[in-house]
Amino acid sequence: MLGDAGVFSGSWMDARGASSQLAGFCQAMELEADAEGLMLMTRAGFDPDFVPALHHLLEGQPGQSEGNIFDPSHPRWNEREQHLQKLYLAAGKEYDRLWPDRYASPGGNSPTVVYAGLPSAKRVATGEMEVLIPLHCRNLVGSVEVVLRITAPDSGAPTEQRQFTGCTSDRTLITFTVSSPEIRRGSSRVQAEVSILDDNGGMLTHSVAPLPIR
Repeated sequence: MLGDAGVFSGSWMDARGASSQLAGFCQAMELEADAEGLMLMTRAGFDPDFVPALHHLLEGQPGQSEGNIFDPSHPRWNEREQHLQKLYLAAGKEYDRLWPDRYASPGGNSPTVVYAGLPSAKRVATGEMEVLIPLHCRNLVGSVEVVLRITAPDSGAPTEQRQFTGCTSDRTLITFTVSSPEIRRGSSRVQAEVSILDDNGGMLTHSVAPLPIR
């Protein structure tokens, strides 16, 4: 049976425990490969920001952000990003040292990266609801489009609103005012789908999460 990750031992272990250890070993190897890949692409002339940009793009594919597709042998996207956070600074310094003129590097200009926090909502005096979405953008030239879709039980089609922002501060707070009658009735199972698009309509990041209402 599988004892320590990657090491066979003579001790007995049930199938569930062995599967858990194998999954942990595979996740550790994949995170290590992420770190090696980050430094390799940096030395090859690609801005380290291409890594979170790619992760956000893959996470935004159908089923990913809802958690419908999950293999326990692979780390979740947020785990990958948290693991790499401490390496981005060193990778960025190495990239700047090797490629002081970023536009002339093999990877070209730095990609736009958008970090969208979890949305929250609060009711206002009019009975409507304000939905707040925190954003942080890197390497943005121009603006991004924020698309909010709200779904409540038995509400039929989702309520959709759109808004453009230059996302110029470290923490840009986007506010939507929602007046859906179904949501005003106070359902506790409201879901928010947030998509951030570039100026060509390309997906930058996407998430689906329950919407807490204060």
